[in-house]
Amino acid sequence: MTAPLEFQLATYELDPDWGTDPASLGPVLGPLINDGQNPFLVVEVVSDQKNDSFAVAVSVAFGDPKEPPSKLTCWLAYSNQVQWCDEARKVGFPIVEADIACGANAQTLTIHAARYALSDEPDGKEFGIPAALSVGPLLVIERPMLGNSARGTPAGTLALNPTYEKFRVVPDAADAGSSVLVRPSPWAPVRTLTAIFESGAGLSSAAAWYPALQRLLGNGKRDCRVAWAGTIANPLNRPASAPVPAAPVAPAAPALARGGPPSKPGGMATRPTWSAAPRRDLFGPPKFAFDDVELVGFRVDLSDVPGVMDELNRMVDGLNFHTRGDMRYADDFRYEVATPWLVIELLRYRKMRLTKNWPPVRTLDYQAQHELLLRVLVGRVDDDTAQARDAAIYVPAIFVDNPWSKALGREVQGFDKVLASFCTTSGGGPCRRLTMDGRLDAASTQRVPLMQVDRVSLVRRVGELVEKEAVVLNIDYGRGVDLTDRDFEQVDLRGVAGRMTPLTGPWRQSDFDATEFRRAFARPVLARGFGGFRSLQISPVDEDPRINEVGKTWIYGSMRTKDLRYRFPTGVASLELPDCKNAPPAWKKLRELMRDGKMSFPTGCWYRAQCSMVLSIEDGLRW
Repeated sequence: MTAPLEFQLATYELDPDWGTDPASLGPVLGPLINDGQNPFLVVEVVSDQKNDSFAVAVSVAFGDPKEPPSKLTCWLAYSNQVQWCDEARKVGFPIVEADIACGANAQTLTIHAARYALSDEPDGKEFGIPAALSVGPLLVIERPMLGNSARGTPAGTLALNPTYEKFRVVPDAADAGSSVLVRPSPWAPVRTLTAIFESGAGLSSAAAWYPALQRLLGNGKRDCRVAWAGTIANPLNRPASAPVPAAPVAPAAPALARGGPPSKPGGMATRPTWSAAPRRDLFGPPKFAFDDVELVGFRVDLSDVPGVMDELNRMVDGLNFHTRGDMRYADDFRYEVATPWLVIELLRYRKMRLTKNWPPVRTLDYQAQHELLLRVLVGRVDDDTAQARDAAIYVPAIFVDNPWSKALGREVQGFDKVLASFCTTSGGGPCRRLTMDGRLDAASTQRVPLMQVDRVSLVRRVGELVEKEAVVLNIDYGRGVDLTDRDFEQVDLRGVAGRMTPLTGPWRQSDFDATEFRRAFARPVLARGFGGFRSLQISPVDEDPRINEVGKTWIYGSMRTKDLRYRFPTGVASLELPDCKNAPPAWKKLRELMRDGKMSFPTGCWYRAQCSMVLSIEDGLRW
């Protein structure tokens, strides 16, 4: 963001019947509104129209909707600028990316966002019909005041300075699988008020299972009670080196009030202003089911690169935060890279589900996603032994096209996810971006096969065309490669433990050269093969003192595979990692180690698989 920007802040009365089903509003908003007096909605739009950039925050306030609110609790927020989202989430805004389009003559502002759409069937909820997360129109603001301050009443000396009551959240180092640390993080942007409007800014919401804005607004359009417009300065772009004022302690939101005292794991600094809260209350259960997963993987051989192990160990050195400064532990161990063979995987998840209900989201509701990631096999090496142990997959670079998945992964799972477009140029045609479930557009009835996804590029602004300089991966399967789903081999994972062949996993015995990784460490890795793995990540993912004052922690997980079918296609596939200045550091380092960013993969060095998976975020003591 640049300062100042334009803003419009409008208040809306709730539909009289909003309270008939508060559980449908979710675990945060429902209790918040129920516990307050005279709740009303506040929608603030911040815009940089010159760059076609917008942010929209939907908040709750209490009191008289005709008077300037003093405190706002943000429930939902959207922006079409990825950088705005990244900066805002650092300070506690529940913001995700969305396509926000300004209509002709600025008469409408439409937010196309990911939401659980309602079933077309009557009483779909009662009859157990799944709701799928898809992108569609969620919110429409008619006759916005942006750029039209001259139409309103001059504000005179009236001040408008509501404070957003937000909460910074990080995983609890004591038990990241079930607990988070929460701290109030109020934000008071500097607004310059120029005009007041007594009507207009009509607001309407499409029907959705979640977020259920229509339950608050009712059917049809709802005009604002009053709106204010002017300019707003943005403090989010304060330099990271600037002093960070301590956030005042404020009462926790109702959904957070059940938290216990601050956690103080051994070796960690005291955190007097942070309190613990159940992870489930804010982010849902820490276990996920992935149905109908399809993937293609490439075994990247860097063994002939001089000094490669030193370079790779620097890539994963974030895992060793415990060896530095105040975080230093009594245990003398380090995480190190086990092999110079890395894995790049392109995946399509057709159905990602919770394993327990988290009202209003049920276990049968699902999301889809494309994912591109770099897997590095690491192990724990103790200083006083010559043997590595605790094999785990570390993912230093990961790209997704699902904004909800990106937010959750970065917030509490330790995955530094980057929003990307997954595209096809099949047949030499134009580059076309796919939907999260692999279609050319929402109206398409057929999915584009995963093997025709041949380009991945970064998203800077949602909705814009794919830019050549934003491409992070090109894939070429060459001529004669069988791209069909024939000849997959079924694996019985129930009886395969310890008897995996060299070709039923991404790693081979010959990949392990170092003495400490060659025997006892490699044996269980090879035995599991494609059958599952343990994961190790770091949180928080952002190098920002406003978040990292509590220190880093490890996020432990396990991935278990079911219904596995795999094949090693015959033919040569090629990858190209173009020079993309905004790519994650680990991806840039991988390109550097690949010399020209290009590599070919003969038969046996790349694979395809189809399966289902279960991911669990776990307590490190039980990992």
